[in-house]
Formats: sequence, C-alpha cells, structure tokens
Amino acid sequence: MSHAMTHNDTPRDATQKKGPKRRAIGRKKLRQEEAKEEAEEVRSVTAKSKSPEQTTDAKEGIGGYPHDLSVRINALLYEVVDDFVISANTGGDYRYTSTADFIRAALHDHKEGKKLETRAESGQKKRMTLRVDDGLKAHYEGLPRGKRTEILERAIRTKLLS
Repeated sequence: MSHAMTHNDTPRDATQKKGPKRRAIGRKKLRQEEAKEEAEEVRSVTAKSKSPEQTTDAKEGIGGYPHDLSVRINALLYEVVDDFVISANTGGDYRYTSTADFIRAALHDHKEGKKLETRAESGQKKRMTLRVDDGLKAHYEGLPRGKRTEILERAIRTKLLS
C-alpha cells in the first residue's frame, strides 16, 4: 500500500516560496487588514472629535465657519492660488494659511464691494468644499445661479492681482 506523493502532497518547509496565487491572496488579506485598521482609526478620531469634552460649539463649525459651500473653480487657477499661498508662507507671510483662506478672502472682498478687474477664463473645473460664515454664505447664494463660478473666479483673480 505504497502511496505515491504528488507535488501538492509534499510538506512545505520554511524555505519554500509561496506560489503566485498564494502571494496574491496574502497581499489581498494584508490590504484588507490595513483597510480595517485605517477605518477603525478614522472611527476613533471621529468619535473623539464628537466627544462631549469638545470645547467649541457644534454650531460654530470648523474654524468658526459653520457652513459648507460646494464650489467649482478653474483647476489651473486653484493651482496658482495654492502656489501663491505656499510661496507667501515660505516667505513669512501668514495672512493666508491655506488656499481656502485665500478664496474666502477673495469672496469677502467681493462682498465688501471690490470691483472685479479681470475677465472670465474657460478651462477644466475643480470641485471643492469651502467652509464659510453666515455672511459669505448669504452673499454667495445671493449671486446669480449661472454666474456664481465666474464671479468667484474673477474675485480670486482680482485678489491675486492686488
């Protein structure tokens, strides 16, 4: 009753490598475990941010901006503003700590009556969410629906030139 062992029946020792299919399964399990850990970490951070010990009022929102505006702006213009903010920060000018700060300032200038000095330009759009206060939200929503993006872009370009 001799039993002939096939390749699959041979015991695997520690020095043998896994086959490509087993390696792929191993990588997949590793990615799943990493995704679970990341999701758990996000849940943990979210739970901490919603804790009752939090000192800021929930109505204030992040950074004192309680409203979210979903806006679209020219992708190239966004990159120019981002580069401007980084360059200013590198040079020690911290008036604008982010691209969103700069865009909020441009919208605020427009709200205060600053004349738009540039023309509209076409190009691919980038969608972003901008946190704003009550006054900026009311001002933005008061702009003509079909012209909001154009006005926002022109306000940003005007702010870049000033």
